[in-house]
Amino acid sequence: MKRIFTLLALAAFALTIFAQSPDLMTYQAVLRDAENHLLTNQAVAVQISILQTTPNGTSVYTEIHTLSTNDNGLVSFVIGDGVTGDDLSTVDWSSGPYFLKTETDPDGGSNYTITTTSQLLSVPYAKYASAAGNTFSGQYGDLAGAPTAVSAFTNDEGYLTTVTGSETAFNAWDKDETDDFSGNYAHLTGAPTAVSAFTNDAGYLTSELWTQNGSNLYYLGGNVGIGTSNPVRPLTINAGASDSYGLFHTTTTGSAITDGLLVGIRPDFNAYVWNSENGALRLGTNNNQRIIIEPAGDVGIGTSNPTSNLQVVGDTKFGVNGIAFTELREITGTTSASLYYVTLTLPTGYTEANTRVISLQINYNGDRWVGLGYNNQSAASPISPVSYLINGSTMWVYYPAIAQMHNRAFRILVMQVP
Repeated sequence: MKRIFTLLALAAFALTIFAQSPDLMTYQAVLRDAENHLLTNQAVAVQISILQTTPNGTSVYTEIHTLSTNDNGLVSFVIGDGVTGDDLSTVDWSSGPYFLKTETDPDGGSNYTITTTSQLLSVPYAKYASAAGNTFSGQYGDLAGAPTAVSAFTNDEGYLTTVTGSETAFNAWDKDETDDFSGNYAHLTGAPTAVSAFTNDAGYLTSELWTQNGSNLYYLGGNVGIGTSNPVRPLTINAGASDSYGLFHTTTTGSAITDGLLVGIRPDFNAYVWNSENGALRLGTNNNQRIIIEPAGDVGIGTSNPTSNLQVVGDTKFGVNGIAFTELREITGTTSASLYYVTLTLPTGYTEANTRVISLQINYNGDRWVGLGYNNQSAASPISPVSYLINGSTMWVYYPAIAQMHNRAFRILVMQVP
């Protein structure tokens, strides 16, 4: 299945300037697939290029990182620490603007299918500031001739004064430190000791509706609603005026909307149980399969391997007062070359008691079929009509003793009843 991925570039760049600025920038990005699912714990490859002047400008630096996403689909690495033949320290940041181009292969190779380009703004240009040797560092200690003591200043405004605490301005102050609060909750008097003692005015205290049991999560409090605030069943899904479907996937079905098992109803009242995979749809009761629909469309009732559009194995009944039957079968053969009858053995399981003959036909003269009761009225004298007799598991087929009925094909449709 073709996968389409998207890249959410969080692009957290940072330059830290020390006594000598390092030639490194940190980069982070989150990878998701086309359905907004995180690509977790997956090997990916990222190619970084720094382009000069325009988003399609000349690359002044290129490197490659091969790494894996974490549990949250996040990749983190340091630009300047990848596989490269370039030198990041040679980039002249004063000759910008510069743009950062990222190319990603979600499968960890070199087929980069995700590309983003964004302009590097103020943060990376700290590299330029750190390289400007004739610029003031901003450190007071780097000033020449700076005063090192308060006495070196002239107190022209009288801001520098001596404070003893006995001044009039401090008369209303509490200067007794012994009764000051220590900052320890345990030293408070009348402090509540249980959550129940608080008033839940802001609604921050809530009960945990769902409970975790190992890798399982369950809820015992009532019905669960998706798309509705008034679920009427243990699980109620309401998609409003749209199709309301539940979709089930496995690790082998794929995860697209056209994969897996679809169960739901549409606003036009048509309901669906839809297997999108090349597999059978099975229905069962009492832990037994009752109906199967094969991928090609054959339906089986009482069988796991139907060989026709509908195959029923077991008793079948049509109508309220119809007779139940187990099987319909055609028996074929050839009449005698000289006698007026032929004998045959009924199929296995068929007996005199459970066999019903629906039709019996003989190919008269090889060019037409005649059925039960035919006796060739044009003959000079009455002769035996087409008929049959069943005794036990043996069946006799009778017919007129004429040349047109000798050595002819016959066919019998029989029904087995319970």
